[in-house]
Amino acid sequence: MAQSKISNRGFFRVDELKGCAPLTIIFTGIAPGYCQDGVAPCVIDKDGDKINDFTSSNIPDPLNFPITYTTPGTFKLIVGVQSGVGNDTLTITVFPNNQPAFDLYSCNNNGVQVRVTDTQYDRYQIQYSDGTITTVPKGSLGRHTHSFGSSGNFTVAVRGLVLNNNGTIAKNNCTDAVRNFNAIPALVAPFITQVEAINETDISIDYTLATNTLARLEIATNNNTGFQPLRNIYNDAQVTATGLTNETNFYCFRTTLIDACTNTLANSQSVCSIVHRAQANDGANVLNWVTNAAGVASYSLNKENSVAINGLSSSLTTYSDVDIICKETYTYSVIANYSQAVSVSLPKTVTSFNTQPPPAINNITASFEGSVFPTLTWPSSSAPVYTLFKSVNNNPSSFLLETNGTSIADNSFDLSNPACYFVRYQNDCDVLSPLTTKACPIVLSGNQNNENVVTLTWTAYSGYNNGLTGYRIEKYDNNGGLLDQFNVGIAQTFTDPDDNISQVNVYRVFGIPADAGLTNVTSNDFRVVKSPNIYYPRAFTPNNDNLNDTFRVYGKYIREFRMKIFNRWGELLFTASNIDDEWDGTFKGKTQPEGTYVFSAEIVDEAGRTSTRSGSIVLLSRD
Repeated sequence: MAQSKISNRGFFRVDELKGCAPLTIIFTGIAPGYCQDGVAPCVIDKDGDKINDFTSSNIPDPLNFPITYTTPGTFKLIVGVQSGVGNDTLTITVFPNNQPAFDLYSCNNNGVQVRVTDTQYDRYQIQYSDGTITTVPKGSLGRHTHSFGSSGNFTVAVRGLVLNNNGTIAKNNCTDAVRNFNAIPALVAPFITQVEAINETDISIDYTLATNTLARLEIATNNNTGFQPLRNIYNDAQVTATGLTNETNFYCFRTTLIDACTNTLANSQSVCSIVHRAQANDGANVLNWVTNAAGVASYSLNKENSVAINGLSSSLTTYSDVDIICKETYTYSVIANYSQAVSVSLPKTVTSFNTQPPPAINNITASFEGSVFPTLTWPSSSAPVYTLFKSVNNNPSSFLLETNGTSIADNSFDLSNPACYFVRYQNDCDVLSPLTTKACPIVLSGNQNNENVVTLTWTAYSGYNNGLTGYRIEKYDNNGGLLDQFNVGIAQTFTDPDDNISQVNVYRVFGIPADAGLTNVTSNDFRVVKSPNIYYPRAFTPNNDNLNDTFRVYGKYIREFRMKIFNRWGELLFTASNIDDEWDGTFKGKTQPEGTYVFSAEIVDEAGRTSTRSGSIVLLSRD
């Protein structure tokens, strides 16, 4: 009777005493005439809150009906009989309906081990999508091994079970936690992809680890044989080893694959950290390193803010970097390249010194960028001050200015007298660099004929070590909208016929560098305003033969148009507000007599220019 489902006084029973929310129990009366009107009326308080949830008027007869508890908690079910018998009670326990946490571990031969990490329930039901169902206790024994009949996608569902006081399972209504699982015939071995020293005591280890695969990360000090367990790894890709002495010791790491079902092991290739030191000598920064070279295919040197040095032999333990600038600070890292991994040392910083001239500055950009003056830009160096020289029309260069920046605009540039530029600097060791190659911007000029055909010419660009792959011309309207673009290769001239689209055209030439990473250079803007080319017929014949029946003025690029036509007595016969308007030779519906008439037109073109046209026209009457 320790877990009886019969009430304390025996007047009613329920089918369940425990379960997850929402919990529905079946209330059944036992005593004859119990809770019936006229015999033994009663009230029912389902949760002991002194509010009656059922009375004789809404209690079903026969006395067998559901009661639902929607929230977790411990509730006292109270039945009060009005015949003086007194209250009868039972305790109902409702648990939170939480999905239990669990892990899945892949095994060989399509196997899986389920480990329940949740402890909020008394037991756990495990159901596999192939129909197998089992239960496990909570705690360290909450695990089960299962093999599927084939490889492929399956599901594993784990449900929390609540036990009655006598050890039987209470209502099995808790929600399943369901996870997908891919059964595989053979485990995929994990391997390390990167080992990187973060600071003097910590190393970050990255690895590939298949989903649901259990493995162990192991460590050895100053060798690659005496490995000790570091930690288990599962469904992650990175771990940090702490408490190390990276300045004096190197550490080797490997992963060990674990078949959770059979506890068999398989080791990966080891990847080792690097003890790295750097020292500045005259004209060279000397690096040396210590590690276990087993499995190393080559070494690389990462040089901050510079190109990495790759392809060093795996037998090397030292390297002299002569590609340095006096008093420049350099930060180096040594990288060991394995077949599937890299190991990165702690970075080391040294300040170089050198009595040799510093290298010349390369790849100067000289570009107008929409301005009337070119802007010069060059890569920065260790120089505190740069000196610029200017050569006009290929004359000998002369001093222009000094600057501590890496960009200046030449506000003295004259398009009619193109100039080129040179840059040099003095490093912190007071040694002058060679002059750069000359940097000459693109200077664009052109002309336009009576048919609005534009011919462009421009000077060649100089300043990039490997030059340009070619030029591109862009054509814009008066508002800066791009109308067209033309790739012209290495040509330095281009002819553009009238496109009848925009009266005002602005041209700009772009130079495309041969080397990736360099900026396109641009010429000055060249602006042309096309002629409206107004014309009109001298005579017309309004005889409805569909040939020359009307008079109108023709032209292009017209924004506003107003025209008046008069007879020889000055009488206004016709007005027009659009250049497409036509006079049919009538006035007030009557055809005008043959003769000479006068027109006057006021025109505003798209460039905003106002002009007038006037002339005489002859109206001919021809049948």
